[in-house]
Amino acid sequence: MKFKLFFCLAFVLGGGLVGCSTARRPVVIMPGPDKTEIKLPIHFSNYRELYLFMAKYEGIPTSADAVFQFAADSETEIYTLDELPSYVWVIMPHFFNGGIFDEIRGAQGNGSIYLVHPLARNFASDDTNRGFELIGIAEGNAYRFASINQIPRLITNWHISAGEHPESIYEWNGKFFAQLPPDKSSP
Repeated sequence: MKFKLFFCLAFVLGGGLVGCSTARRPVVIMPGPDKTEIKLPIHFSNYRELYLFMAKYEGIPTSADAVFQFAADSETEIYTLDELPSYVWVIMPHFFNGGIFDEIRGAQGNGSIYLVHPLARNFASDDTNRGFELIGIAEGNAYRFASINQIPRLITNWHISAGEHPESIYEWNGKFFAQLPPDKSSP
């Protein structure tokens, strides 16, 4: 283990990330849903259902303890968008499984980004029994919001190498954020 860690560290510092940049995936007993099979928006009654879905999608264990750890490790930011009637949570899932390595995002930080609309009346309330809607699943390691003709867009970047950062654009279609084909991405 020490040799592999040293070997990966040497590659990272030397600029070669072959074999070191991918996430370590745990053994998956049941594969998560295929992205093409997911029909958005999806309603969840509570936090547990939401994080259980994401755990299945990410291929991590779905025991109560693992899902709790997954929820605690994940990063959530709240955005209010002028063009939408409510606010949006952007969840970047992380799963350290008690260690220092992120088993979802890997060394480059690439992975899924979930867009969730809480059905509570406002983000400061404890009115979470109304549930949540998953309104987008994006991919990348960084994101920003933009607006074209008052239509919100989520723009994500992938980190491939020092000079390569491809973008994906997800546009609000009135119900969820849908990925635009590469030729339709520019205004």
